[in-house]
Amino acid sequence: MESLRAVGYTLEAAVADLVDNSVTAGSRHIVVEFRWNGSDSTIMVADDGRGMDEPTLVEAMRPAGRNPQSERPRGDLGRFGLGLKTASLSQGRLLTVVSRVARHPPHGRYWDLDLLKGQGEWLLRKGSPECARPFVDRFVNPGHGTIVIWQKLDRLLNPRAGFGDEVRDHFLLRGVAVKKHLAMVFHRFLEGPNALSITVNEDAVKPWDPFLRVHPKTQWLEKEAYQIFGKSLEVRPYVLPYHSNLTPEQHSDAGGVAGWNAMQGFYVYRGRRLLVAGGYLDLKLQQEPHYSLARIQLDLPNSMDSDWQLDVKKATAIPPASLRRSLEKIAGITRRQAAAVYRHRGRIVRREHAGNEELVWQLRKKQGKKFFMINRQHPVIHDAISGGGDTALKIRRVLSVIERSLPLESMAFLVHETPEEFATGAEQADDEEIVTQGLALYKMFCEEGMSPEAAKTRLLLIEPFGDSAPLVARIDELREGAGL
Repeated sequence: MESLRAVGYTLEAAVADLVDNSVTAGSRHIVVEFRWNGSDSTIMVADDGRGMDEPTLVEAMRPAGRNPQSERPRGDLGRFGLGLKTASLSQGRLLTVVSRVARHPPHGRYWDLDLLKGQGEWLLRKGSPECARPFVDRFVNPGHGTIVIWQKLDRLLNPRAGFGDEVRDHFLLRGVAVKKHLAMVFHRFLEGPNALSITVNEDAVKPWDPFLRVHPKTQWLEKEAYQIFGKSLEVRPYVLPYHSNLTPEQHSDAGGVAGWNAMQGFYVYRGRRLLVAGGYLDLKLQQEPHYSLARIQLDLPNSMDSDWQLDVKKATAIPPASLRRSLEKIAGITRRQAAAVYRHRGRIVRREHAGNEELVWQLRKKQGKKFFMINRQHPVIHDAISGGGDTALKIRRVLSVIERSLPLESMAFLVHETPEEFATGAEQADDEEIVTQGLALYKMFCEEGMSPEAAKTRLLLIEPFGDSAPLVARIDELREGAGL
């Protein structure tokens, strides 16, 4: 039983595993509570599902009570028969489960690892311990359902750290993190008519849609269907809107629990339940800021668990070898489209809103002829030439030479004939240098009295910084670290 604690569950994944069981049991309302009481603090998950009779409850409390190779009903979110025990005992040493079916009395069983250790016997106790009864009495009503209670939370509350205000606040903040995780993992259950209801500490969990499907600027790319090993799966790529099409609140929320760059890639679902949120499934692809708008929905039936090497925690999935090339192709198409949106929309925004200082090249007209000049008021260029002296004079002369030798005719012809052969400014840029220069300007704007949001908006209007996804990601990291 002690070994079951070492599977590697996070608190968020452990609570989600209990919610899986509630969904499988047909629950419509699920209640999650984090109740602070020092060393006697409790985490509880209660539902109004079908419940379990006494023999079923005893079987459910046995380690590995189900064969993972057995065929599951279509809506069953479990697999190994381990989730209830491994998830619960990964967080605490006392697990109590009380359940009832309609028109029958409730039944309870509990595992106390301290009791097992002291007695050296398999003692699955009947009923519920005294410390769990206030929760049992509150939630076991004349209807039906199941309540799971975790106590002796030694993994979350270390007695050596004490039980002061900071520890209490950390405990309650973990409840907030669990709420965000459930909003992501079960968002498809929380949407639409007859939606599932989940509350965490009496706050309703609202669905977090990684694809922003209701936003008019989200691109729905073509859906693909595959047959593999006699089973069907579907893949639907999305390209999310450029940040200028989102409000600050929408942009922050759509970044998810890990931020825009980390949340790009594949979203693997099993029976509408999210297993993997972002990343490229161990394919030969890296997460790059220029592709941060790319997100790909992949739906698996629960009959493909072994084919995808699904683990006990339902947190990783590895695609079959025969499917990897197809997934790489889909990811490549989605990433290219996402990068195109990022670059194209960025240029439009800058041209629409930029002032005299933001653009590197300015279109001028003289004696009826149009020509381009390098903007001496661009912040980076102005900084280089404003100091005077020989160096500034030399830079001005270089700028004049570049302007007078700009090969407009050749550029127009070649770009028209073979546009695909030309790298964009973002593709040929030195990301490290752009990030360094951009951060310096951002900090300068903040020091001049701009708000962080205004400083970011101003910076992204200035060429070439608006094309730099790594710079945007770095600024967002700075702001998140400062709580802005």
